[in-house]
Amino acid sequence: MKIEIVYYSKTGNTKKVADAMASTLGIEAKNLKGDVVIKDFDMIFLGSGVYGNKPSKKLVEFIDFLRDVRGKKAAIFGTYGDNLEPVKSIIPALEERGMEIIGSWGCRRRFLIFGRNIPSDNDLKEAGEWARRLVNREH
Repeated sequence: MKIEIVYYSKTGNTKKVADAMASTLGIEAKNLKGDVVIKDFDMIFLGSGVYGNKPSKKLVEFIDFLRDVRGKKAAIFGTYGDNLEPVKSIIPALEERGMEIIGSWGCRRRFLIFGRNIPSDNDLKEAGEWARRLVNREH
């Protein structure tokens, strides 16, 4: 099964999550800050932080360019301050392209401690385990 992890991270929190998932799965996460080329996949993990109560513009643009993805599987992940719903707002665009959404996961930033040590080591471990469970379930 060909698996991809694609994300955008402004502050580095979502990057940490994507890298933890990639490490667990033995693949490389691809950051939308650079050129990202996706040739083919069976399952894709798409991640973003929440910026102004929206997912990143780069992730939305990436989804707009997805072609020939009918029947492929997608999972959504992100980091957020209030709730994950803005990141989940990309789901209809994926479903319109015929993708099957198989899960979502999020890591909340805790502003009381000014976002330090977020995501925590436990959050990163949980993200990796979540990704592994989805891959094992769908494989």
